[in-house]
Amino acid sequence: MTASRIVHFAMGVLFFSVSASAQGEGTGLRLVTSGIERGDGVVTLAFQHVPLAAGARIEGAWLEFDSDELPRGPLWLSLEDRRGRRHGPSLGPWDAARTAGRGPNLAAAVQALVDHPRWNGRDTLRIALRGPGQVLPNNTISPGWGALHIKLVQPQNQPPVVDAGSDQGISLPSVGVTMAATVTDDMMTPSLTTVWSHAGGSGAGTVTFADDTDLSSSVTFTPDLGTYVLRLTADDGAFQVSDELTVLLSPAGISVVEVRIDEESDDAEEEPDGTVSLGSSDLELVEDSLLQTVGLRFRAPQLPPGAVVYAAWVQFTVDETPIAATSLTIRAQASGAASTFTGAPMDLTSRPRTNGSVAWEPGPWIGVGSSGPRQRTPSLVPLIQELLFRPDWTVDSSVVFLIDGMGERVAESYDGVSSAAPLLHLEYATGPVTNVPPTVQVPADRVLVLPVQSTYLDATVVDDGHTRGVEFQWERIGGSGAGAVTIADPTSIDTMVAIAPVAGTYLFRLTADDGEFASLGEVLVTLDPPSGPTTIVGLQQVVRFETGYSGGSPLTVPSVDPASVLFHPPSGRLFIADSEIDEIPEVFTVISANLFELSRTGDTLFESFDLTQGPGGVPVNEEPTGIVFRTVDEHFYISNDDAQTVTRYTRQGSDFIANDFVWTSPLSNDPEGMAYDPNTDRLFVIDGQALLLTYRYTDTFTLESVLDLAQTAGQPAGIPTDPEGITYDPITGHLLISSDPDAAIYEFTEDGVFVDSFSMSGLDPTPIAPQGLTIGPASDNSGALSLYLCDGGFDNDFFPLERDGAVYELRIQRN
Repeated sequence: MTASRIVHFAMGVLFFSVSASAQGEGTGLRLVTSGIERGDGVVTLAFQHVPLAAGARIEGAWLEFDSDELPRGPLWLSLEDRRGRRHGPSLGPWDAARTAGRGPNLAAAVQALVDHPRWNGRDTLRIALRGPGQVLPNNTISPGWGALHIKLVQPQNQPPVVDAGSDQGISLPSVGVTMAATVTDDMMTPSLTTVWSHAGGSGAGTVTFADDTDLSSSVTFTPDLGTYVLRLTADDGAFQVSDELTVLLSPAGISVVEVRIDEESDDAEEEPDGTVSLGSSDLELVEDSLLQTVGLRFRAPQLPPGAVVYAAWVQFTVDETPIAATSLTIRAQASGAASTFTGAPMDLTSRPRTNGSVAWEPGPWIGVGSSGPRQRTPSLVPLIQELLFRPDWTVDSSVVFLIDGMGERVAESYDGVSSAAPLLHLEYATGPVTNVPPTVQVPADRVLVLPVQSTYLDATVVDDGHTRGVEFQWERIGGSGAGAVTIADPTSIDTMVAIAPVAGTYLFRLTADDGEFASLGEVLVTLDPPSGPTTIVGLQQVVRFETGYSGGSPLTVPSVDPASVLFHPPSGRLFIADSEIDEIPEVFTVISANLFELSRTGDTLFESFDLTQGPGGVPVNEEPTGIVFRTVDEHFYISNDDAQTVTRYTRQGSDFIANDFVWTSPLSNDPEGMAYDPNTDRLFVIDGQALLLTYRYTDTFTLESVLDLAQTAGQPAGIPTDPEGITYDPITGHLLISSDPDAAIYEFTEDGVFVDSFSMSGLDPTPIAPQGLTIGPASDNSGALSLYLCDGGFDNDFFPLERDGAVYELRIQRN
């Protein structure tokens, strides 16, 4: 809460004049006598040496008068400095006769005066009252007449503002740089201290500051190549604020190039319905009422094929400052002939993408116009390097990045401020090069809320290949948590870590060693106690939308038998798999698809896929019954009731490419829905006979366990009769299972222990054939979690074999 205080100034020297000629001064003099008008009059109250600091925040200001000695108007008021120069605005006319004891609010005029560059904080403040006719009554002015009151916003200590300076690059044999930092403070506390420190990076060398308290200190490095993150911390005794910059120590022969977007058609936004905008004044990354895809094209950065890239990032500039949590995925267009954006429908999302991707979780952007480390992407080296090894890449090729995800950060676009449009920074070398350290990109820091106590650490390491290869090592190196830690495979670049349920922080380090250099990356995992409601107590219907056919015509989502539904985090969309549509020739001839990508509201269909086609050796999927998205490898896993398989798919543009599968039989001859736990990296398949199969996928599928829920549930009421769908609840860490004839949803632990059940009888209408389900953000983007449930429906329209379906959105109620 902002405090205020009021300062009072007794009346100063009174000046008055008639027709602009001075007549005298004093506190008991009269402007006119006997009430006779003498033309225009001016009364000036001069308050000398007013101790208002330059830039002080004025909340209110007024003159106090005796109620029976008010000047009579109409009058005009203005504020002047001691030389009579008028800097504040005029504030008239004012009919003082109708004001009881207090003049008008002068705050705006006083504020304008103290904001003027010539105000010195001990100046004379003059208030001039101008007007025709009788200005003062025909009697002497009382001593209390004309006191000035100013209400100030009481200043409160604010955190220092720290700018460590721009990133720097140096090439051997140079091993030193000079800092150029700035720190500003309101000096409301007794002291301000600043200190530099080495805060990380891939470089393994030693960093030495000539004076770690000097903002312009020189810094030297031992000649160990890589990046060095330098942190400047300012402490005013109440607040501690830091900013960082990165110094890249490179071998000789590094080329640096920067390319800014310089055409309207080189930055674009695509809405969920495929509409592409080329002329937006800013770039929403990526929520603009709905989740969109953003495209950036950097024209011909002149990167030679096969060059070794040492650094790559995109620099944005802040246009707006929303603070919602944001998680983005960046890919490049997999092409050496990436054209500018045309505005054609689906122009962005229809482009082929690189195998590699870069995750970015930018913190809040503060300050419109800011363009620093906070607005810079993580290293994009993996994406650029993948492009440079393409057979169609030429030195004149352009780079296109495609960004999707969830949340909102708003950057300047070419059409907004062309000089602040996104900028691509690249550092590379050609020909024989010296071995350089691997580049390590670790995932963002994680926060787990008990009972969730495990997470998957997936890193990206790019190496130049000049040595025998890279060895990896994960280890816990610190943190406040006292729980035991288990690292599933410490020597794998991607591994699962499990933490005993003891709240605290756990710091993990990945070391990538190429035999000559070792690069580091650190991830902080915070384990918090349960916060807020966790236990599911009910499901409340929000909306319902129909799928399939109506009167012989396809609805927006033409799934006649929606068997399973998936929330896909990277796009924020739903996927529906249909297990019957290809069995209805009249329908399938028109639709030719059994997998559909749609908005969470069901009002937009983005893409349709035909899983009944596929390469030899992998069974095609004519009856998909379950679908999940594995965040670790970004593949889809889809079960098949007829073929009794689970197939691993890669999405490439408009195609789903089957690349591996596993038979579920003879353990399960009726595989239905699927679920995925990202914390344990486990895939679950529910069988129609209440069997729960658990798989892991590394290079192949591995069956971990098979649970018979009839034996593990703990009570007969906890057994679903005919399980159809299954999903993972990220809040409780439990599994939710739908059952067709029961019209109920059952909650189990991952070990098959029954927790609770929830009837669907209160839904309107009651689902006829409840099937797949998934948990995802509410369709109204409120931040709540919803359960999306498929209903297979029944034959009721033009085609005799048709089953029209629906999708329910149910709000999860907890306590």
